[in-house]
Amino acid sequence: MKIFVSYASKDRDHVLKLVEDLRDLDHEVWFDQELKGGQQWWEQILQQIRDCELFVFALTQQSLDSKPCELEYHYAHHLSKRILPVL
Repeated sequence: MKIFVSYASKDRDHVLKLVEDLRDLDHEVWFDQELKGGQQWWEQILQQIRDCELFVFALTQQSLDSKPCELEYHYAHHLSKRILPVL
């Protein structure tokens, strides 16, 4: 399954464990780990959301306060993607 993980950068260490676990279960997981800001960065994120089968939202106070996470969530919702919030 193609999975997109949305998270706040401050939560990266916790999200890495989740990503490893999902990959161990043979899922194809994408999360923003090397991209830098700018239009090309945002276009790649939007493409990955369009291509995913499941949108995982790493639910933390930091992600709830993050404007990029909010935009990613709303875009996935607009596309009627399956959304799974994970604490």
